[in-house]
Amino acid sequence: MTTLKTDALEARERRLDDAALAKGFVVSKAQSAEQDGRYIVVGHHPVKMIRTSRNAAFPYSFSLEEAEAYLARQSDLIVVNRSSLAPHNTPVTA
Repeated sequence: MTTLKTDALEARERRLDDAALAKGFVVSKAQSAEQDGRYIVVGHHPVKMIRTSRNAAFPYSFSLEEAEAYLARQSDLIVVNRSSLAPHNTPVTA
């Protein structure tokens, strides 16, 4: 059985994932033991690159609060070329 605290954390993580995707990023949990509870933010536009945090102890990962703040500062992704979203051989209508 999950606790209320776990449910709230999972809801925040889902909102973080949704916000990241809307802005062209992907968020994943850090895999190393010393970074437990931290997140990696990867940008996909224009190139795939790990974003750096302002935390000197963990420059390549974010706490949940740091990741939320980082994404809040980013502008929304604007897709200019819709054809890049369509599967190959699928006609794109304007």
